[in-house]
Amino acid sequence: AHGGSGNFSWSSSSYVVATVTVKGVMTTGSDTGLSVIQAHDVQNPLHFGEMKVYVIEPSSMEFAPCQVEARVGQTLELPLRINGLIPGGANEVVTLSDCSHFDLVIEVENQGVFQPLPGRLQPGSEHCSGVKVRAEVQGYSTLLVSYRHGHVHLSARITIAAYLPL
Repeated sequence: AHGGSGNFSWSSSSYVVATVTVKGVMTTGSDTGLSVIQAHDVQNPLHFGEMKVYVIEPSSMEFAPCQVEARVGQTLELPLRINGLIPGGANEVVTLSDCSHFDLVIEVENQGVFQPLPGRLQPGSEHCSGVKVRAEVQGYSTLLVSYRHGHVHLSARITIAAYLPL
């Protein structure tokens, strides 16, 4: 937060959904749902701001549009979207803003063509994470990324190709 006196008091409407530190750092809690995070100017409580934080259960996963061909030796970045339903019955589907900490399992169908690389893509405007692979030899392969947590089982599949330098 910025503006006003610069000295803020922070609060969360539901600490089981999201907490906020005295520095304004928000962390998700143990439950899904909605929490309203507020920042009040300590010198003038009429000056405040708030934001809604939804912690939702993932319901679907897909690859975002991206480059699917790479020259041998190059790396492909394959961005993922993981979606969930906003609570409240409106059935509004939204993309999670950050799923880079999810424990994703990567399977390569045609072994040897692409090598999965460690790490995950940082969240972006059109994706919440993703994976990187390096083209090893000419050919094509299908990559399957899956996520399991409790009763949630999600997967996404993409076909990628590697070509020799022209």
